[in-house]
Amino acid sequence: MSDSRPDLPVDIDAALSVFVYGTLLPGEINHDRYLLGRTDDEVPATLQGARMWANGDQFALPGRSWPFPFVALDPDHSLTVTGCHISIPATQAAQVLDDLDQLETYVPGSATNRYERIQVGVNTSDGRKQCWTYVAAERIRAELDSLPPIPHGDWLRYLKSR
Repeated sequence: MSDSRPDLPVDIDAALSVFVYGTLLPGEINHDRYLLGRTDDEVPATLQGARMWANGDQFALPGRSWPFPFVALDPDHSLTVTGCHISIPATQAAQVLDDLDQLETYVPGSATNRYERIQVGVNTSDGRKQCWTYVAAERIRAELDSLPPIPHGDWLRYLKSR
């Protein structure tokens, strides 16, 4: 089960935990830009009850030519997205969160968001962890079915198979 919760305020004086599954994965373009050298721990993780799509050309953003995924929660808990649970120290949390919100074009409470930041539970080798992640906003959810699906939910595997 994903244990999702709506966008809650983030305690910016505490360490930050995030689940990443696409271009923010270690070794990917946005990990190097936004997370490299700013994390305490990076552990493989899975999010159950979620599905993934590739962006295709429909959601291309100015200045961003690389592919990226969308993830949405799903009532089918056999669906899984593979990613990474990342811990960010309190000293970096506020700036990293702001940077990630900008990357994901997320503005708290905005009706025009493509992504929403929500709290979820993910599975790691160290057990279940609560963390923040970005999922497709409800306003674009219906459009996702027109995008290329990634049934196995593994972004890196998808990139290798292209």
